[in-house]
Amino acid sequence: MPFALPKPSEANNPPQPSLRLGFVLTDQFTLTAFSGFVDVLRLAADHGGRSRQIHASWSVMSAGGESRTSSSGQTVTGLQPLSDPAAFDYIAVCGGNDYVTNHVSEELLAWLRSATAVRTRLIGICTGTFTLAQAQVIGPRTVCVHWNVLDVFRSRFPKVDAVVDRLFVDEGDLITCAGSTAAVDLGLYLVARHCGRDKAQQAMRHMMLQGIRPAHVPQAHFYDDLATWTMCVSGKPLTLSSSGSTIRPPWMRSPGISESVPVSSSVRSMPLWECLPWPFTGMSGFNTDVGSY
Repeated sequence: MPFALPKPSEANNPPQPSLRLGFVLTDQFTLTAFSGFVDVLRLAADHGGRSRQIHASWSVMSAGGESRTSSSGQTVTGLQPLSDPAAFDYIAVCGGNDYVTNHVSEELLAWLRSATAVRTRLIGICTGTFTLAQAQVIGPRTVCVHWNVLDVFRSRFPKVDAVVDRLFVDEGDLITCAGSTAAVDLGLYLVARHCGRDKAQQAMRHMMLQGIRPAHVPQAHFYDDLATWTMCVSGKPLTLSSSGSTIRPPWMRSPGISESVPVSSSVRSMPLWECLPWPFTGMSGFNTDVGSY
């Protein structure tokens, strides 16, 4: 069967992408979350990894079009200034270590509020959710943050319901994601929704992934594991010094379970990695002295 050339009208007016996404980089953004998300779009947008923005499109912006340096030191230049938010289906704010300084330009905050006014959906990636909270665009919705910043987020925004028991939370006009590799799963989720599951599987194959993790998969974080070890060592629940919150191990969260358990001297001397329910090889900068917590 001979190959049919596109009609002139089709060639001059190509179909619009099914998914249009604008990324906003904040200073010290995390590379894994941003690059993983944008690569999902790139690999789903065209065939054979050719990177044409056919089925999905994306723009990468910053306030004033200024360069941004990632948390690992790489600087990204050539960013676009903040443009009309109505041109996107979603706007994703990619954060990272910038949440420590708590500095966000008034230009970006006002622009995010204007995005909600034109009903463009917002996405918080990693600590980009801090920026959304500062812009006061979250309201009564539940947000997902990375387990490592949960206490800081709750101390700064005590009225916002923040969770760490999933990879991302979709509240319709607001999606928040823990970041890191969870941003890849969120990207695949959105591609499947707007471009079709075949496009999501196409990106997944290119990225050599085994599957798409759904939103409700818990984060692999240390609070539950640390709480288990604390109970093993001291017989008491873990108390976080930063917030005073008490965290009991998962196996003690059923009604009627005692707050304390008898602990033998041999268990008290067990290191963290022998008490945890999964293989643990240590973490740089993570103090395993229970007295520090």
